[in-house]
Amino acid sequence: MPSFLHYQYDLRLLRLSQCNISGNFPNWLLENNSRLGEVYLGGNAFTGSLQLPSLPNLEAFDISNNKIQGQVPPNIGSIFPDLVISTMSNNMLEGLLPSSFADMKNLECLDLSCNKLNGELPIGLARRGSKLYFLRLSNNMLKGEIIPASTYINSFKYLYLRGNSFSGSIPKELSTAPLHSLDLSYNNLLGNLPSWLGHIPSLTHLSLFSNDLKGHIPPDYCRLEGLEVLDLSESNLVGSIPSCFSASLNLKRVYLSQNLLQGEFHKFSNSSNLKVLDLRDNNFTGSIPKWLGSLEITTLLLKGNHLQGIIPTQLCHSSKLRMLDLSRNNLSGPIPHCLGNIMQRGTSSDIYPYTPSFSYPGFEVG
Repeated sequence: MPSFLHYQYDLRLLRLSQCNISGNFPNWLLENNSRLGEVYLGGNAFTGSLQLPSLPNLEAFDISNNKIQGQVPPNIGSIFPDLVISTMSNNMLEGLLPSSFADMKNLECLDLSCNKLNGELPIGLARRGSKLYFLRLSNNMLKGEIIPASTYINSFKYLYLRGNSFSGSIPKELSTAPLHSLDLSYNNLLGNLPSWLGHIPSLTHLSLFSNDLKGHIPPDYCRLEGLEVLDLSESNLVGSIPSCFSASLNLKRVYLSQNLLQGEFHKFSNSSNLKVLDLRDNNFTGSIPKWLGSLEITTLLLKGNHLQGIIPTQLCHSSKLRMLDLSRNNLSGPIPHCLGNIMQRGTSSDIYPYTPSFSYPGFEVG
């Protein structure tokens, strides 16, 4: 740490992000400057544990992307009573998620993803009147119910809980939240794919892949006119893709791989915005639709189905196609020479599930 900081006692804003500063986390710096309103120490190499002093004026606290260990102080709600945004992601924090986060009446954004937190979510994680609308706890070791009892969820817009051990069914209480993004991937969720998710009109991003969900894709999802990303991969879904998908949705990325879906997939013919279509390892039949060549699609993955016939030359008309996988099908005939141009266009990272970026108005968060 720069030595002059040892002599500061009236700082209001501290920004030392992405500086690669090492050593123990500077708890002393926060203690010396009790009037701090914003602290940005993300993207460094701080180690040690958090011994946080009381900062009644603190509104923003960013310590993401460090190597901080130990537990989040259980009384953090009284230490930072007026906190608005807190990002502690990508550290080595462990233990339980403190229930005192619910005491922060102004908390709007909480990100503790990519740590080693365990146990269940605290009862009443958000209380009535809560302003918490962005909650990301992905890639921890949390378990139990997704929404614990007495939790006020009517403020949730962005909920990211992927990569944990949550179990049970997807709670219907979420149907009352004004959700924009819901990511419950890589958990142990059970039951049929809920049809009520199709009645959340604000939903733009839905990721439920790699769970133990089953059943059909509900036609109710056709109500989601603003849905851009749908990821239901690695489940036990059966049946065909609802025919209403062709006209009613604004889908850009569709991931349905490793299911038991069947039939023909001519259902996306009116999806002019479609960029990614991943239908690998299902039971789709028929021929490869010619209309795919009329889209500005970048990634087309049809591996491991029962497709027949020739590879249509119309695929060559898709000028933005970067990744094509037609392996393990029953295709016949010649390979169109023009497909060789795909190899000259570079590669695409769209094969990976989409994660939207997030910026909080008024604060710069790593």
